[in-house]
Amino acid sequence: MKPLRPAFVVTLSTLAAGAAACESTPPPQGPTIQENRNPPGQVTPLPKEGVLNPRDSEGRQVYVRDDGACYVTLPFDHPLTSWQPPKTKDVPCPPGASEPAFRECAFGTVVAPSATATDCECNVDGNPPPPPKKVKCPNR
Repeated sequence: MKPLRPAFVVTLSTLAAGAAACESTPPPQGPTIQENRNPPGQVTPLPKEGVLNPRDSEGRQVYVRDDGACYVTLPFDHPLTSWQPPKTKDVPCPPGASEPAFRECAFGTVVAPSATATDCECNVDGNPPPPPKKVKCPNR
């Protein structure tokens, strides 16, 4: 029986050179992420494209239930081992949440593909998630 030969060889000097190159490279400079938070009592209009769900005064995305009540999702307080629905907190419905698109997309996210689109997509989480459905875009 022939002894096994390695398919490739990596030397420590190669690894050390690669690590040194990574350490000396500065992080890329680019635009910063800005949070979309409304000051207390101030209302931000719905965005023109992308996710159209309104946000509350703390910057959290607002979801609408099938009965018209509004809620936000809360962060998990433990590491997840499998898919679980997040905890929720009822909040007052902000202006814009009364649009029919949000009621038709109960528990989901309304997404506009462009600023001029009249048809939006409704995405709802789940395991597995249901397929997206088409809804009429809200006024924006």
